[in-house]
Amino acid sequence: MKIKNETKWDTRDLRKLFKMVAKHEGYEPHTIEVTPRGRGGGRGGLGYGWIRISIPHKYYMQGSDGRWEKMELQELSGEKIKRIAKVLIHEIGHNRGLNHREMDSFSNIDVSFIPDDFVIRRKREKKKPKVDIKQKRYQHVLELIKKNERKLKATKTRLKKLYQKKKYYEKVLG
Repeated sequence: MKIKNETKWDTRDLRKLFKMVAKHEGYEPHTIEVTPRGRGGGRGGLGYGWIRISIPHKYYMQGSDGRWEKMELQELSGEKIKRIAKVLIHEIGHNRGLNHREMDSFSNIDVSFIPDDFVIRRKREKKKPKVDIKQKRYQHVLELIKKNERKLKATKTRLKKLYQKKKYYEKVLG
């Protein structure tokens, strides 16, 4: 199963969830594309083996003051995981050639096989090593000097041979 993950969610955690669902359904799609766009939903091609699922980064949550606002989550758990699994099961149905009239309603899709403590974490931020730009530029200058010194030496050698030929022809002709 190939997973193209464009979200901030950890691909390994998504793969575990998708493998659980695929095993439960007895069908493993070829490719699952995971995008951050939309409110959460999916799209599956009839028999093509690919599925596209949207998993947003922000969800509406009730704040301490009682107002609802979009908030970034550090992990997905509970009902959010079960919703993702239901969407995947639904899209697997489309891959099997079913239309909406032939499938269970969304609320009747069984996801009890998913452990209650299962979570999807955010991707770990990879810290890039800090590069000393002056040192990098200095090394580049040294490489250019070495390269151009080689060219200069080769040019001097060619010029020396040309002077020898000139001297030879001046002697022969003159």
